[in-house]
Amino acid sequence: MNLSALEESADITANTALINGHITADGDLDDTNEIITGFSFNDTSNILSISEAGNNWTVDFTGTTVSAKIGASIAKPIRRVSISKVAITEADHTIILEGTVGQVMLPGPNTSNIGHILVIKDLGGSRTRLNIPYRDYTNNQVYTTINSGVIWLQSDGTDWQLIK
Repeated sequence: MNLSALEESADITANTALINGHITADGDLDDTNEIITGFSFNDTSNILSISEAGNNWTVDFTGTTVSAKIGASIAKPIRRVSISKVAITEADHTIILEGTVGQVMLPGPNTSNIGHILVIKDLGGSRTRLNIPYRDYTNNQVYTTINSGVIWLQSDGTDWQLIK
């Protein structure tokens, strides 16, 4: 509501009518809460504090779950290799095996690699041997890639697990 008509020379009745109209349009009965003078969030106590022209409110967000949608992409390292023996490092994510790769040297599935995911795409004409086995869907140890296929491995800190 536009309050520009309020002025010193106006009749008290006219100003009162404009103020009452504003209060009604505002949806509350307080004519002193029109200016936010303070706003803060304490991330330790999860308390939101709001100050408005002489009034203070707090909102406790303890136990509240917040969801966020992030419009972004994730870029992971990818490299093509075509040498006979390939060493995969902790910095690798996706490895594309071309030609005559005979062996892939996986990093140890130790505690420093927990959660690390490796994607190995084998384009060669035969299965490629791995220096360390991974556990397949039935918990068997497997020492080869899939010929002309893709395996997704993730370290659980003890073994490389086939996840896809």
